[in-house]
Amino acid sequence: MQLEARKLLDDVKRAGEFILTATEGFTLDRYCEDELVRCAVERKFEIIGEALGRLLRVAPDVAELVSDARKIVAFRNTIIHAYDGIDDEIVWDVVQAKLPVLVSGVTDLLAVEVDDLSDEAVIVHRCDDWATADLLTRVLRDEGVQAVTVNASPSPRITGMVILLDRFDIARWPAFIVIVPASLAERAQEIVRDWLAAKPQGDEE
Repeated sequence: MQLEARKLLDDVKRAGEFILTATEGFTLDRYCEDELVRCAVERKFEIIGEALGRLLRVAPDVAELVSDARKIVAFRNTIIHAYDGIDDEIVWDVVQAKLPVLVSGVTDLLAVEVDDLSDEAVIVHRCDDWATADLLTRVLRDEGVQAVTVNASPSPRITGMVILLDRFDIARWPAFIVIVPASLAERAQEIVRDWLAAKPQGDEE
């Protein structure tokens, strides 16, 4: 991963972590009442959106791995250009529901060299929700297999990657896929099979 892309991802991570720390223990009502925190949160979202906007220009392959990158840039533009119409409830919902996913995903990208996955990568599992895909990714890493969770929902094609989309029902949205280097695919598939076999009945297949 080029140095500039890594710096931009780190900017996103730091700004996101600041927001999560600043709003820890808050309720919607408390957030709406605290102008200082609201201003800080909005400023950090501006930084996140600006960093992702630059990432889309300088390293689009990496940006494609960030969940909802373009939506976040659009959110940043709304905060900047429609400051008098910002809905605090919408911002709070993003903080609670979207931001933890973003921070976790960016942290994963910084932990794994995307270049190691970009030439020959294989999907080893498809999940309906991010939490399950993220859990499986961590299981694989604990077993020594490099893995990345990718939100495939925006597009069934991930730029710069050779992946086996035809084996998975990517047409069903949302779709979160776990990818690994082709050289580790056989080992990863064994781990996935064991993990699925150990899951309680009724969980995702």
